[in-house]
Amino acid sequence: MWSGFTLAVVPLYLAEIADPKIRGALSTLAQFMVNLGDVLAYGIGPYVSYYTLALSFGSFPVFLFVLLFIVPESPYWLVSKRTEEKAAKSLAWFQAKPYDEALGQVRELRIQLENDEHVGEKGFKALFKSKGNMKALMIVLVLMSSQRLSGISCVMAYSSVTLPDANIWGLRPNGCVIVYGVSWLIAVVVVMFLVDRFGRIPLLMISCAGCAASMSTACVWYAINPTPMHFEHPWIPFLAFFFYGLSFMLGLGPLPTTVQGEMLPPKLKAVASGISAMVAAGSSALMVGIYLREESDKTDFRSAAAVGSSFEYEAILYPKDIEYQVHL
Repeated sequence: MWSGFTLAVVPLYLAEIADPKIRGALSTLAQFMVNLGDVLAYGIGPYVSYYTLALSFGSFPVFLFVLLFIVPESPYWLVSKRTEEKAAKSLAWFQAKPYDEALGQVRELRIQLENDEHVGEKGFKALFKSKGNMKALMIVLVLMSSQRLSGISCVMAYSSVTLPDANIWGLRPNGCVIVYGVSWLIAVVVVMFLVDRFGRIPLLMISCAGCAASMSTACVWYAINPTPMHFEHPWIPFLAFFFYGLSFMLGLGPLPTTVQGEMLPPKLKAVASGISAMVAAGSSALMVGIYLREESDKTDFRSAAAVGSSFEYEAILYPKDIEYQVHL
């Protein structure tokens, strides 16, 4: 439940505090931290008890809770509450600039917000009363659902039991998932330098194509080797999930939240963020449910079909809708 709050609030907060020039890289950094947590869990989990694991990872939220007392609220939210001085201090803190310069920007933002209040409506209904808002919301929801329907929740949670119980180049399944986690970290670091240079669409298309191809390969292998006791070439699913993870981290992993912060008007970001978080959670639950009820080949086929459909959407529709962007 608390992760759901994080999924809704973090993209909104980053969109409000980040300069547009670094927003993509900063959003990608959030994915890097998620992957770092996965690597720590994969590396520590097999060697300690559940109690020790829970206690160890429970200390991080406590540390963050204390740290957040010194982190200011977003300047946008403070301006919306008519507290310009606090907003200027917040902006000066985030962007390391003089207070007077930050105050000038805050006043410009206040004028912009006052003008926006007289144009359109706020809230849930406003998302569906404007063609532009509906397009932006559709793009965000397609990306968020594709992110989870690609099968990432199953790969992260069940790779160690999905992979064949065999020695793959000296690695057992628990060792394989550590390799996955480290490769995800490296991929996200690469994306941090690419996302603001090459744009969102190329990376998303490459990501979707790679995920679809990798999952299709895994689907074929599991269809040919349906029993866990008799299988050939166990390195095939290992590489399939390896390249799936790399492809996912190139676009589908970090970029949907970036697009969410850029495509929607400021006054609708909070509502849209909540909706997208629910869609992502529902899509994740759907894929995990399918995985637990059906064979791996059928699950992989559905994942490949989902990201394949997303690729077609990004190649055909997304470029036509991308002109509707709002940078705070």
